[in-house]
Amino acid sequence: MKSRRTALVLSGGGSRGAYQIGVWQALNELGIEIDVACGTSVGAINSAMIAQNSFDLAVNLWKTMETEMIFDVSIDDNYKFPKFDFAGLSAEEALAYAKEIIGNGGADATNLKELLERYIDEELIRKSHTALCVTTVELPFLKTQRNFIEDIPQGQLVDYLMATSAIIPAIKPYEIEGKVFIDGAWGDGMPIRAALDSGATDIIAVDLRSPGIIHKSDIEQAKKTTRFKLISPLHNLGNIMSFETENTVRSIRLGYLDTMKAFGVFRGYYCTFAAGAIPVADLNGADAAGNIFELDPAILYTSDIFHDLLVDRVINAVKDIRPSISTNPFESIADIIAGIAKITSRKSFTVHLVYALKKGDREIALMKTKHAAKLFREEIAAARYIAKMPFSDLLFETGK
Repeated sequence: MKSRRTALVLSGGGSRGAYQIGVWQALNELGIEIDVACGTSVGAINSAMIAQNSFDLAVNLWKTMETEMIFDVSIDDNYKFPKFDFAGLSAEEALAYAKEIIGNGGADATNLKELLERYIDEELIRKSHTALCVTTVELPFLKTQRNFIEDIPQGQLVDYLMATSAIIPAIKPYEIEGKVFIDGAWGDGMPIRAALDSGATDIIAVDLRSPGIIHKSDIEQAKKTTRFKLISPLHNLGNIMSFETENTVRSIRLGYLDTMKAFGVFRGYYCTFAAGAIPVADLNGADAAGNIFELDPAILYTSDIFHDLLVDRVINAVKDIRPSISTNPFESIADIIAGIAKITSRKSFTVHLVYALKKGDREIALMKTKHAAKLFREEIAAARYIAKMPFSDLLFETGK
């Protein structure tokens, strides 16, 4: 008899759900068998694909989705829209959604239903060894329902997926047999309770950091009674209502890399390093440098790739601040504030720290001051890492 029962819990998050496909990819590679898939909103749709065991189909679905394919919002092609983004939405998309919310009580999601009917195989899911649970919220009393597949009437799985995905106020509530439902995130945005109720011994939860109710007491119980792992994106995945192929591909990649880091296959925090690419003692400094100099988090870095890209970014930063680099703004405690005032970015701040270190000022005031050292922990770690790299001598020897 199998002693472990693994549940994958997927939160809601609209277009950010592509990240969960990357998590699934990593779990497949790690050989982790999912016994229960519990989801809310887009997490429920992904959970259905997982129960269906259709990874390639799910990837194809996500990579072909565009906003207009899912939600019926009309954009006036004759109107000259301003050039701005609103929380990740273009002006056209933002104004179209506003029109639907104000005029029609939310956008129509018929396109989404047709898409799900093409991709979801309910019979296959009912026969699957992976149990499925879909979270819904019924109006008018905001009644949370955690519906396992055996509780969902035959032929209504897509309806329940539509019900949990009715993101108000952007999308109209969804009706099933006279009952009205809204986005499941307003009852349980990350349904760990369903995983606990299923008897899971291991729970992997994916939180997309989207609007909704998260039950912290369920998380605490899961930590105490199961082998619990929480995976969540560190990087911006965009507006939950905007589906774009380029961002989808990036989100899948980030989900994959974050999961491999969570299970110790890769290393890093902001960046992802292949095993052995960076010595363990230098890992925090390298990671901080990658973050400050804005290296792409969707890349799996080898030592050579990381250092080549970091060198380019540091060179550009040095060029930008060359006139002021010959003086050290951190000679005394009193100079710290004045020095910082002259520095316009974390990059230039870090470069000044590197220059001070290269001059031999290894006990500069900033690094000796407890509170400042804590406040600028990443900049100091990055500066120490860069100062140890061979190329740094060439960068700063002409900084006069």
